[in-house]
Amino acid sequence: MYPLLLFSGSSFVGRHFRSALRDDQLFWTFCQKPEAGGLPFDVRKHRLADLPAAALKARHAIVLLGDTSLERCAAQPEVTRETNVEGLIRLLHDLLEHQIFPVFFSTDNVFDGHQGNYREVDPATPVIEYGRQKAAVEQFLSESGKPHLLLRLSKIYGLRPGDGTLITGLVDQIQKGEVVRSAADQIYSPIWAGDVVQVVLGLLEIGAQGIYHVGGPAAYSRSTTFDEVAAQLQKRGMGSGASQQLCSIDDFGLRETRPKDTSLNTSKLWNQLPWQPLSLPQAVEKVLEQI
Repeated sequence: MYPLLLFSGSSFVGRHFRSALRDDQLFWTFCQKPEAGGLPFDVRKHRLADLPAAALKARHAIVLLGDTSLERCAAQPEVTRETNVEGLIRLLHDLLEHQIFPVFFSTDNVFDGHQGNYREVDPATPVIEYGRQKAAVEQFLSESGKPHLLLRLSKIYGLRPGDGTLITGLVDQIQKGEVVRSAADQIYSPIWAGDVVQVVLGLLEIGAQGIYHVGGPAAYSRSTTFDEVAAQLQKRGMGSGASQQLCSIDDFGLRETRPKDTSLNTSKLWNQLPWQPLSLPQAVEKVLEQI
């Protein structure tokens, strides 16, 4: 299975892959900011053949590349499509032609959010530009007829204080005593980035192919996430009287009407892997243990 080819190793999830694997198990790329040990690769102008010959001996490629800003995709659809659709389809085409098995990271935003608990067999019904861009790449892979893994993910978080992700960001806000606006109708399936790495490695190990939904063991809204973090801070005497202002995701003045319940049914995944991911309460505990 090794070495793996990782696009992009400088991303948030990419750094978790780099932490989990040895240098000799991984070739990884960066785009704009050079990093020691990485390979320069801009999906808008580079082709797979531009990488060193040693990297092209990899049999599996993990594709994390893309502009993940939902607001930027809404504001600049043509510009972001150059990366998220045209560039990624070129890269995936090259990988398939070189018989390198691609693992493509997609999103829960390919769904319209009307029902939640989405399964892999549910059709993509995107209502925002970012979701439409991901769905276009999904369609390319499906129509290629070649082996691949397509992982739809929900909200990915870290455990390092100050990393600004789901739990750590809330901890900072609550400890500062801020009023936190929480969308009670935005529902997702959060998962720790370290578990995402192990999911990918586990699926590759068993030779899995096709679509998998990747998320934690339970769905949460923004407001129930706040409740969990605030309760554990209060239990430890670490809170500072922050309050929650309940609202709708529609109240944030975003460019597009966001899908509300994009929670994922992950039973297919966890029935095939011999372990269970970190729960949100367990993750909160791990974060607070470091403060």
